Amino acid sequence: MSDIEKIQIIHDIKETFNVSDSQLTDLVNQIENSDYKQNLDRFFRGYKIEDIYAYIQGSLPWVKLIHGLQQKQYPLLSKESYQVPDYLCIYEDSKKVEHPLFVEVKSVKGDKQSLELIRRQVDSLQTYANIMQTPLIIAVYWEKYGFWTHVPLDVFEEKTKKLKITLENAYKSDVSPIFGDISFVINKTIRRKTTYGTSNKEVPVHQKYGAILTDSISSDGINYIDISHIESAIIDAFLNMEVESENSSNDETLVIEKSKGTYVIKLSNLIIRHLGVFEVEPSFEYADFSRREIVEFLKKLDVTVSYGIPAVSKDITRKLYNTAFADTFVLNHFQQEHSNNSA
Repeated sequence: MSDIEKIQIIHDIKETFNVSDSQLTDLVNQIENSDYKQNLDRFFRGYKIEDIYAYIQGSLPWVKLIHGLQQKQYPLLSKESYQVPDYLCIYEDSKKVEHPLFVEVKSVKGDKQSLELIRRQVDSLQTYANIMQTPLIIAVYWEKYGFWTHVPLDVFEEKTKKLKITLENAYKSDVSPIFGDISFVINKTIRRKTTYGTSNKEVPVHQKYGAILTDSISSDGINYIDISHIESAIIDAFLNMEVESENSSNDETLVIEKSKGTYVIKLSNLIIRHLGVFEVEPSFEYADFSRREIVEFLKKLDVTVSYGIPAVSKDITRKLYNTAFADTFVLNHFQQEHSNNSA
């Protein structure tokens, strides 16, 4: 077993079991490569991001399977020619037909605004994908902004030994909508009316106003609908709300907040933010529950849904959109946009 495989197993044990420091040290001491030992946190961070990707991706409505490929390869010399990607994803198109896709997961830390890939590693990934006759895309987590993009390799800038893509071009080239990673658009004022006071029930408590007794929301400022604490957290994850009025009476305080401006956010990004409000450790169960709550809640608000059209389109993007959105208004829009761009 290679040291990389050992590190993956140690990560999985850490995520699954309560492991003491001494037990962890015993496992780490069985790694022979000293450079790997000194960079364990980097490995663990990478595996953690891959786990979170699977949880979020697996919760999207058109994803039928997300399967880790483990990347255990024999004979060992095979890595000189082939690299197994991180995941196999099976997604459903507009006609309910399922299609396979390989996904390699990468992340960009801190304030960095671009991702670079080593050409040799990309070539070995693409060779494997070609033999398997399955498309390959790169899933990139932009840590500073907390969102994912899915980018085909043919939109990367090609250099001698590396491939590069900027945050801006990754956003413009994103094909995430093929998985049902739709965007929500709010271009109207949303008001939330909340009554605070004291309660014997186990309810969320605001640091300033006290326990939340009632919560309701309106998209026209007149008609309000009652919402749950989980739904209210979607607003906290999505919109910047400012206090419009505050009135106290009989030990209760009624606060009306309103949103300001236009907001556009992808479903996957909103899931991440929603889970962040509750400060829970990401899991598939949490992500799937969050996704369902978000979609149903935003239906109540009659929020506009957008199926993103990549501004940058090359061969792989065209094939993916033709496959995913055949005979739909989304493909018509895609073709119209790129027909206009090429005119």
